[in-house]
Amino acid sequence: MSNDSRRTPDDSEAPATFWIATWNCRMGLGSKQDALAELDCDIVILQECAESDLDPFSEARFKGPSLKGLAAVALNGWLFVDAPDDPDYSNMILVQVMDPAGRHVFDLAAVWALTGAPLKYHEQFTKIIEFCANRDARVPVVIAGDLNASAQGPKIEEHAANVALARSAALVSLYHEVNGVEHGSEADMTLRWIGRGGEEFGYHCDFIFASQGLADATTSAKVGDWAEWVESGRSDHAPVVAAISY
Repeated sequence: MSNDSRRTPDDSEAPATFWIATWNCRMGLGSKQDALAELDCDIVILQECAESDLDPFSEARFKGPSLKGLAAVALNGWLFVDAPDDPDYSNMILVQVMDPAGRHVFDLAAVWALTGAPLKYHEQFTKIIEFCANRDARVPVVIAGDLNASAQGPKIEEHAANVALARSAALVSLYHEVNGVEHGSEADMTLRWIGRGGEEFGYHCDFIFASQGLADATTSAKVGDWAEWVESGRSDHAPVVAAISY
């Protein structure tokens, strides 16, 4: 999934482009560095990674149990700055994202809906949407991660309500917005789930939501090739990747 159109973070009038991805790597990230190289992104949100897996990266944030947590990684000269209004949710990393020229491009809420949390999966996302909706609207925001919720179930109505709530706050899923796909009509799944008796299910439960202004500037939003990312054994999740001009 190499990205041919590279960003140009300089002071010229030509717009720059940044690439962002979210991927549940299903542990063992240290042996999957080739996967990150193939993503070829500036910002990567990861779930189910170990804190020690982030040692090769100079700019990374981590939250959760040290062996299996949530991470955000900045590459290619991009940087993170602490967000002054970070509510310190256990399932979210909130940072300001700076480009290599030092410009504050957007705020990032990297998320992973957690098993065993006091709130249900969809309730966790509701809480994050409500928090982002009440922030300074002049600063665009990206909410990206594994929501453990989808239009494929099991809480279909609750997920639809969250999608509507996000849209009311001018936050939209880039995959759906760019490709003109309705939630529930996705051809591309992001999770393979093996149920009882070995029955296989597919869910579109990994998302990159962004402020409408960023969505309008998004030139590509796609799900990684199923054979390359899932059937290969890399993970049970395929990444979601987007290119955004700014």
